[in-house]
Amino acid sequence: MNMNIITFQEYLTGIKNYLTAFQKYLTGVEKYLTAFQKYLTGVEKYLTTFQKYLTGVEKYLTTFQKYLTRIENDPKITELHYRDLTDKEQYALKLDDYEAALQFTPKWVSINEAIVQNNKIINEVEQNSWVKRENYVLNELKKSLK
Repeated sequence: MNMNIITFQEYLTGIKNYLTAFQKYLTGVEKYLTAFQKYLTGVEKYLTTFQKYLTGVEKYLTTFQKYLTRIENDPKITELHYRDLTDKEQYALKLDDYEAALQFTPKWVSINEAIVQNNKIINEVEQNSWVKRENYVLNELKKSLK
């Protein structure tokens, strides 16, 4: 008897096994696509949040630019703000704990000086995301003033 000949029943069983394996494969692909869709949704949410952040930065820069223009056009404002900010009795220094730990002191400096000082802090302090954000805004402000 020839062993290469299979019965119709064996043939159908083979097809059934193939279809079962293929169904498992398709289920795996479906799970992968579902997970990938969730990932894309997460990326979309991140991008939306980042866009809102950039819009906020843009609004801040626009407002600050208007403020600077106002100061440039009215020297009395500069004098008034400077006098008010140097009045120690009116504005007592109230530092947060981290500001006291970093020995913050109020001081008028140029944008470049602030960026240099912030870069020192970035290199010295491990948790410094707020300084990085501030430097980003200062650099954008610097570009807009050119």
